[in-house]
Amino acid sequence: MPTNDLHIACGYGQDPDWPRAEGLLGAAAGAAPGADTRAAARALCTETDDRGWLALHWAAEHGAPVRVVGPMLQLHPQAAAAKARGGYLPLHLALGAYDGKIKASAEVIGMIVGAFPQVRPPSLPGRPRGERWIRPRSAPPAPCSGRSSPIFRPKAARNGA
Repeated sequence: MPTNDLHIACGYGQDPDWPRAEGLLGAAAGAAPGADTRAAARALCTETDDRGWLALHWAAEHGAPVRVVGPMLQLHPQAAAAKARGGYLPLHLALGAYDGKIKASAEVIGMIVGAFPQVRPPSLPGRPRGERWIRPRSAPPAPCSGRSSPIFRPKAARNGA
């Protein structure tokens, strides 16, 4: 499917233009239900592009501000749960699925999770789904007692002496 103006304003094929995206969404988000502007903006939020991405995917990938993401989620809250080709949710893109760099602010991430609270981190091998998957940089490594592994025993104890 072709892209729309909101995809382009959110960074499809170019740098994002947040004032333009805000303009496309701003008046519509505050319009009365059933108004033409609200219906037009909702249509912009529900259309997918050639990658299967919604405008929210592009906004999350490019670190959109709250003033853009908020109206998108008001107009189309199901977008937070929409998987693009490859299985990416907007949350994955906001958390840097492609390059490992967190793109979105904590407030935007909270808005996406709030719209779709069933979102969990991906499963990692050997870990149950939803277990903490990012260790804070300030957290020390887990302590080791040294009793369960021969590596930590004194050399004399390992040699049987």
